[in-house]
Amino acid sequence: MDKLLQISTVFVLLFLFGEAVNPRLLRDRSPNGDTTSDSQSQYDDLVARFAELENELQSARDTINEMSRTMRFNERRIDELSESDDQVTRTISAIEERLGNGCRCTGNPGSGGNQADRSEDLDGWVSTVSRDKIRSLRRNFTRPDAGDRNRQEKDEEEEENIIAMGRAFASLMTRQVVDIKTELEESAVIQTTRRPQSESEVRPRPGKQRPAGFPFRRQRREVIEASVYEDIEDTFVDLVRSNKKCAFSAIRTQPLFGGGDPQVVTFQKTQANKGKSFEGDNGVFRASVPGIYYFSYTMRTYDHKHIGVALMLNSDPVVAMTTDASDRKVMQTQSAMLHLVEGDEVWLLIGPSEHFALYGNDFNYNTFNGILLYPNYIK
Repeated sequence: MDKLLQISTVFVLLFLFGEAVNPRLLRDRSPNGDTTSDSQSQYDDLVARFAELENELQSARDTINEMSRTMRFNERRIDELSESDDQVTRTISAIEERLGNGCRCTGNPGSGGNQADRSEDLDGWVSTVSRDKIRSLRRNFTRPDAGDRNRQEKDEEEEENIIAMGRAFASLMTRQVVDIKTELEESAVIQTTRRPQSESEVRPRPGKQRPAGFPFRRQRREVIEASVYEDIEDTFVDLVRSNKKCAFSAIRTQPLFGGGDPQVVTFQKTQANKGKSFEGDNGVFRASVPGIYYFSYTMRTYDHKHIGVALMLNSDPVVAMTTDASDRKVMQTQSAMLHLVEGDEVWLLIGPSEHFALYGNDFNYNTFNGILLYPNYIK
């Protein structure tokens, strides 16, 4: 700094001297005709010298201006580093405090706020969601229109006609199966009760005829017939209805930010929708076939934000995922197996917090999948 001042002082003096003896005035002054050639030469040298001094002075001014700009930039950098040093000190203090409390997840200090307090609040966010708000979200789900209901009723009517024919077939098969089974049982009883007899015992005794049938034969036949008919009917109905398949795979390509209220996670793309039971615009799967289903969903965090997404069955959370804020582009997957009845709704809910956010683009990070594993119709 002292050296810069000295240089500035020298150039200022040169500037003042240059103004006092202005070379432009010397150029305008006509030389006396009585001067000698030496005086004319000195005059020309003096003019050239002052011209050089003018150039050097202008260069010095440019250098001083550049150094001034550099000094101002360095001063701003020093102020920023001072603020950063204060922030690092606060971050270290927060980490030490959390380590002292036994927490191993320090979060991201750049996401704003008190990470320790916020993590404790977000870990149990599922239990704090208002049931009234969840029911309000479900009321916004669109229901099947008249056309969908008519198609569904027609499918159900065709299914019942097939089942009615199956029951008639089961009744016919039952009588035949029972006749065969009864004959086999009677033959087995005769074989087990027969004992060696002499020739005299083998001869028929006059006046004593063998009774037709065994005791309780009618009751036994009715029990067997009912059992066989039920087995055949259940098997046939299960075979007819088990042909129904149900599976879907949906993708969200847009980011989603949490707020003061919970939100339904909707989806912009549908890769598969066998059975037409998933509605991407609503983000809800509505079971049309009772049975055991498998669901999974994968989500990616927005930088410096948390994930808070739960799998919902109607109005109740089943499983959830929660991650701390990070700049490492965290992805997480959760899954569950559910026994659904017809009309059950399965959907995804993002928690009511501005710290929750999902990142999305055309690379298909966020997915929601479901498939029917075992249909269940037999009562």
